[in-house]
Amino acid sequence: MKRFSLLCCLLAAALVGGAQNLVRNPSFEGYTNCPISMSHMFDCIAWTQVAGTPDYFHTCSFHPLNSVPNNSCCGSQLPASGQGYGGQIFYGAFNSFVVDFREFTYVPLLSPLVVGSTYYVSFRVSLADYSNRAINRQGIKFCSTFATGQIPNNIADVYGTTVITDKTNWVTVSGTYVATAAHNALMVGNWFQDVNTTVTTVPTTNVIGTIGYYYMDDFYVGLTPFVLPVTWHHVTAEAEGNLAHLDWEIEGEDIVSFVIERSSDGISFEESQTLAANPNTTSQSAVDTLAGLGPSVIYRIRGIDRNGGTHLSPTVETKRYPSDGYFLSAYPSFVDHKGSLHVEYSASTGQATTWSILSLDGKTLRKGSPAIAASGQYKLELPMEDLRAGTYLIRVGSMVQKFVVGE
Repeated sequence: MKRFSLLCCLLAAALVGGAQNLVRNPSFEGYTNCPISMSHMFDCIAWTQVAGTPDYFHTCSFHPLNSVPNNSCCGSQLPASGQGYGGQIFYGAFNSFVVDFREFTYVPLLSPLVVGSTYYVSFRVSLADYSNRAINRQGIKFCSTFATGQIPNNIADVYGTTVITDKTNWVTVSGTYVATAAHNALMVGNWFQDVNTTVTTVPTTNVIGTIGYYYMDDFYVGLTPFVLPVTWHHVTAEAEGNLAHLDWEIEGEDIVSFVIERSSDGISFEESQTLAANPNTTSQSAVDTLAGLGPSVIYRIRGIDRNGGTHLSPTVETKRYPSDGYFLSAYPSFVDHKGSLHVEYSASTGQATTWSILSLDGKTLRKGSPAIAASGQYKLELPMEDLRAGTYLIRVGSMVQKFVVGE
């Protein structure tokens, strides 16, 4: 029964928008085993390494190297669709630089190409967070036999011409191919030598080599076009009391819903609400509650297309303060004892107001006074390492707010 269910899933994944997708297991959903380390592309059904050691990532994995969205090898990324994706080196190498070093993967097609027919080809890539090089030339080459030891020879059937630097969104590489033979498989990689590849240095927080490492997902080969990518023209968020009014406009097709996500630090986001896309307009809006949140909230919108693909908007920040100008806001409400409590409050302009941290029985545990602010608005970052796990109060004048310190 499990084998039948898996087969149904793979067949369903091969149908995109009512047209047949010839790529087997196109979004890396099916697997024989959950990946437990790097270089486990062989755990993904139908996919095989050709050169180097391509990697497999899936939400089923509990190993930090292969987990989704956070994988300790390379960074963090949600799947473009489904639960899995692949990853490989398109330029450079881990820990060192090797001229023309590449990794290649191979996947068979559901049926051979018909000679003379025009096929639409596309796939999605996203530059890994820990990559310090971005390139173009990510591509596909059709073949009829499996052959290891591929080397760059400056020939590919479909490839990207624009340097892809995006580490947040999935970027679509697409093109058309007129079949010259009854090819029954394809290979993925960068077949262009270093001298024929455009390379850009990009910032990274964790250097793992002179490397252009890309996640990859949603491969498509078919006789009709794939879903067009989405372009965000603007996203705005304006606060009015305890409400945030969000507006956005998109250019693209096949978006069926939007997920509103919010964050206090711009790193960790939570889902706030989901709403259906309006098929009659490119502009949409929503109202979100700010009650219980800090004075600064960062929003982003996640568009979901009909194939389950995701399209992230740029982030926008909204700030709110009570109309009378006096407020106290401490966040997050639950803070790790190794972290910090962020406190924002106001007082009369030019006047410093003493703050204090109290136990629930009213005992003062810590207090202080900030430097006088001309605006009358103060921001503090208070480390929590001296407090035991428990519930506490932060007080400024007559304003009090409760917060919890964890282990």
